Amino acid sequence: MAIKLIRIMIGVAVVMIIAGAVFYRSFPEGLYFAFGVILTTTLNAIKLVWMERSAERIANADAEHAGLYRGYFGGQFLLRYILTFAILIAAAFIPFIDLIGAALGLLTLQLSLYVYRFITWRHGKPLVE
Repeated sequence: MAIKLIRIMIGVAVVMIIAGAVFYRSFPEGLYFAFGVILTTTLNAIKLVWMERSAERIANADAEHAGLYRGYFGGQFLLRYILTFAILIAAAFIPFIDLIGAALGLLTLQLSLYVYRFITWRHGKPLVE
C-alpha cells in the first residue's frame, strides 16, 4: 500500500508545485517553493515506509516480544516527528528552501490518503492487492 500512496503523493506534490509556480510567477521564488515541497514530500515518503515497517514488525511479533516492538514503534514515532521538526527549522533558516512550500509539502501524505479513499470509494473496492 505504501507504494500506491507514494505514487499519489508524487501526483499531489506535482499539483502543488504547478500551483506554486502560478502563484509565485518568478523563477527563484517558484524554484524555492518547489524545493520545499520536494524535500518534505520525500520526507513523508520515508516516514510512510518507516510506519509500514514498524506496523509489520508489531503485527508479526510473537507475544513475548510484543512489548519490545511497542517501544520500538514509540521510538520510531518520536524519530519521525524530530525529523519533521528539523526539516521545518532548516526550511525556516536556509534561504533557498521556502517555508510555505515545506509546510504544504508536509500535507502531501494526508492529501494522498484522501485521494486514495476517494478512489476506493469511487471504484467500490480497495486498491491494495
